[in-house]
Amino acid sequence: MFDDADFSAASELRAGWRAEEEAWARAAFERWQLGQSLADVARDCMHRGDTVRLSFAAVTFTGAIVGVGTDIVCVATVAPARVDIALGSDAPFVMRVVPARGGGGRGDGTVTTFRARLRELDGSRVDVGLGNGSALTGVLRVGVDHVQTVDDDGARVYAPTGSVCWVRPVDVD
Repeated sequence: MFDDADFSAASELRAGWRAEEEAWARAAFERWQLGQSLADVARDCMHRGDTVRLSFAAVTFTGAIVGVGTDIVCVATVAPARVDIALGSDAPFVMRVVPARGGGGRGDGTVTTFRARLRELDGSRVDVGLGNGSALTGVLRVGVDHVQTVDDDGARVYAPTGSVCWVRPVDVD
């Protein structure tokens, strides 16, 4: 039979263990969070169904993430239906997350890299966002280290691939 002193000592010991375990769990969670890449964060948002707002200097895209690759995030927006955004430590945007109340999914499994997406859109009419805040519209051609757009007047504009921040197909009716 336990007396009150034994019970009190055991209770204090268990409380100490619980507090220590909670501190270790918090530290592990914090370490895990800080160890994630931006692609990992975007993938978590996609799985939860969060709404994201990606703000660049001149434009903001809001919607649900529908695909994440190594260096790309694909966001379903109202119009046009999708924008593909380059991820990286030097990407010039801020991502705000509005937690979902439900939903989410696995996303588009075919999304691999931003360069692969540019290649998919090669020959299509697109808007291309650049790091300086400007945008180009025209038929996309992808070179070795640059992209080219050809506008309706036949004018050609070239930009280094590294300065391309986002791309979206332009609906042609």
